[in-house]
Amino acid sequence: MLEESFAFGMVTNTRSVGGFKGLVNQSVALNDGVFEVLLIRMPRTPVDLSNIISYMFLKEEPNEYVHKFKTSSIKFISENKVDWVLDGEYGGARTEVEIGNLREKIHILLKK
Repeated sequence: MLEESFAFGMVTNTRSVGGFKGLVNQSVALNDGVFEVLLIRMPRTPVDLSNIISYMFLKEEPNEYVHKFKTSSIKFISENKVDWVLDGEYGGARTEVEIGNLREKIHILLKK
């Protein structure tokens, strides 16, 4: 469990976000039942911000400012309402959100 203030967070199951391919690890499997999570800690100093930028764009070693991991479910809790976006659409302001990956739950039938 992480208890911190984050400036940015995203839960994805894709190889690119908004056309940017470097934000998400390229070893993404779209049907593996897990999400890719990126959380960026709220920078407190200019050095923190520099470390975040170095990690994100220069692909330096992992650091304490950026958390990347995979999970099948995640829950976010905030004292204040946070705006959410789902597939590019406004998802409302919430203090609690739970996201789960329902692996292969949709069956698609095609006519022969």
